[in-house]
Amino acid sequence: MDNPSQQAGPPAPDNPGPFRLQKVANFGTGEPWVARIQLGISEISMPAFSTPEAHKEFNDAWFTAGLKLGEAFGTLVDLRRITADPETPTLDLSRSYNSFYSLLWAAYKDRWQTAMKLMGFDMGFLFVPESKFESKFAEFALAHPNLPIDALKQMAIDDRRSWQNKLGEYRNQEIEHRAGNQAVEFFENMKSTEVSFANVWHTMEDWAVFAIGESVKPPMYIFTVPKAERDPAKPQKFKLGFDTSALPVPKESK
Repeated sequence: MDNPSQQAGPPAPDNPGPFRLQKVANFGTGEPWVARIQLGISEISMPAFSTPEAHKEFNDAWFTAGLKLGEAFGTLVDLRRITADPETPTLDLSRSYNSFYSLLWAAYKDRWQTAMKLMGFDMGFLFVPESKFESKFAEFALAHPNLPIDALKQMAIDDRRSWQNKLGEYRNQEIEHRAGNQAVEFFENMKSTEVSFANVWHTMEDWAVFAIGESVKPPMYIFTVPKAERDPAKPQKFKLGFDTSALPVPKESK
């Protein structure tokens, strides 16, 4: 019988070289935000770019935003665990909430804006004071006349008023400067934490789909996968389709 050690190949070297496999996270593509943000947007975004190099630059920036969002999600998972334990010290809770909201805001306001600019979408109007919103959005509307501008403006107004402005104020005033306002009670609980995370990643996805859709031309189109038909292992919402009926019909040969 052959010696099993001789079939196994040479032993691993003491120095494996500059690369090694390392686990990135304790969650995967089964999480809807991972499937739809990290994978889905990257997979449908090619029509928005004229060269593979430009597409890669966007994907790198988008992936960076997704990584920061992943850090926030990791902290959210930790919060689910420690808030269920009545013995968790209040300082540990406060530190975890602060970390979560700081990471979430960085993913949204900083990393996401950078990626969107690479698709020609300057999202600065979302983050300006109320007095400057109209003029900044007018600049955006002028740059994108083929989009459903009225609907997008209302979407931006609703998001700013219902959650974004409050989240920004909490992050800037309470976490950064400890202003001591009522925002602490509003945000430092699991319901607000879960809702804030969902609000951010859904907004990131919605605007990215509009940006990509601006460049998609027939016979290509973006379609929504019905919820019941999404793969549980990778539940992507948006995909690219190809409408063959829009192609010219070849003439019959004589």
